[in-house]
Amino acid sequence: GYLISNMSGATLYVGDLGMDISEQDLGRVFSTVGKVMSVQVTRDKVGQSMKYAQITMGDNAQANMAMQKLNGSAIKGRAIRIMPLMCDPKDRKLGTGNLYISGLHPSITSKDLFNYFAEGAPVMSCKI
Repeated sequence: GYLISNMSGATLYVGDLGMDISEQDLGRVFSTVGKVMSVQVTRDKVGQSMKYAQITMGDNAQANMAMQKLNGSAIKGRAIRIMPLMCDPKDRKLGTGNLYISGLHPSITSKDLFNYFAEGAPVMSCKI
């Protein structure tokens, strides 16, 4: 997968969250792989979750561990998607593009695809 190498206190984007996931839920899960510095579930004007969050881990190694161990894992029944937070659109352009795959067997998960493609090249995100 794509590793963080140039940030201190690495911040992660965590997507595909359920509407009922709280900062406390995410803090508990991510603290199993390292020190959680901050958690913020992004909310709309009325306070409803927008189904993604930003989590800052203690350092790059802990952020990478969170991506490796938790990406695709389920929180309250929903598989989450984790990648480095990249606020600048230039950072998102790694000289590669999106890959679309059809005809997958229903048993294939996002985590299966991520693990398969990560063997050959960095993968930013994978979603079925």
